[in-house]
Amino acid sequence: MILDIFDSMTDSEPRVVSNAATTDEIEHAVQNQSWEGITFVTLHADNGDLLECSGSHEDGFSGRYVENGSEHFSINPPTSTDEMNGLLQSYASGDEQWRTLLDWD
Repeated sequence: MILDIFDSMTDSEPRVVSNAATTDEIEHAVQNQSWEGITFVTLHADNGDLLECSGSHEDGFSGRYVENGSEHFSINPPTSTDEMNGLLQSYASGDEQWRTLLDWD
């Protein structure tokens, strides 16, 4: 999975962190962002599906996934960077637990 980051305060384009994201890279990507401005951490699957966690400490967080061309948003937002880290790591591992960590529309 491709892992990329976009921080609206510092980046003009998303930057690819990894072309084959590991759990350590995901944790580092999530935990080492300031989350002061709107930030996006996204995992892209080879088939075009994705899971994205975004937001800021001030504005709150959000989850979004795209599967088979259908876009879904979290009904209850992630409450912390730890929760976002768990979502992304679950998605990357393919264990499907991420689907039940939040409610989705």
